[in-house]
Amino acid sequence: MEILSPQIVDERVKSNLIAVIDVREPYECDICSIPAMKIPMAEIPERIA
Repeated sequence: MEILSPQIVDERVKSNLIAVIDVREPYECDICSIPAMKIPMAEIPERIA
């Protein structure tokens, strides 16, 4: 596993080399939003099945 700095993640997202999935619940996203695909953790099992 590669550990990435926030700057490297930002560069790779902007270059479409990686995608970020925000698995926080909606109330958590209301606190602080990040540019990412939003899939609440509770929905992950049904989406990968």
